[in-house]
Amino acid sequence: MANTERPTDTERSAVKALWEAHEACRSLTEARFGPMPRHWTRSQDAVSLLLGELYDGAISYGQFARKILYIGAQYKSARETLDEELEARARWRALDNPTSR
Repeated sequence: MANTERPTDTERSAVKALWEAHEACRSLTEARFGPMPRHWTRSQDAVSLLLGELYDGAISYGQFARKILYIGAQYKSARETLDEELEARARWRALDNPTSR
């Protein structure tokens, strides 16, 4: 993550291909499953922007790596919070309707 190099012209074409693949995967996911949770959309938006910054040479590979790890940690935290909230709702529903157990 200490890599301070920025993409060369050749590498920029690879970064662009990665961005295009990311966007295609995102579109397929949304087409197949419909609207996605906000935390998923935010993380996908952040990755797209980050790839654009790398392509433009605004950030180094090391900065890209650190920011990707941060996005992943935020996504994981949001997902865990959502899972906990869904479990809590299910427990409350079970309390409201004890015959459904």
